[in-house]
Amino acid sequence: MESKINKSEDNKHKLRILFVCYGNKCRSPMAEGITRKMLKGIANVKSAGIAM
Repeated sequence: MESKINKSEDNKHKLRILFVCYGNKCRSPMAEGITRKMLKGIANVKSAGIAM
C-alpha cells in the first residue's frame, strides 16, 4: 500500500507534457515516443488528436 502512495506522490511532481495534433496518427505519437524515451522517469508524456 505504501508503495502506491509513494508512486502517486512521485507522479504529482513530475513534469507533464501533452503533444496535440489534428489526427494523432503520426506527429504527436512520434513526438510522445521520442520525448518519453529521452525523459524517462522525469516526465509523464501523452499525445492526443483533435479530429473526430
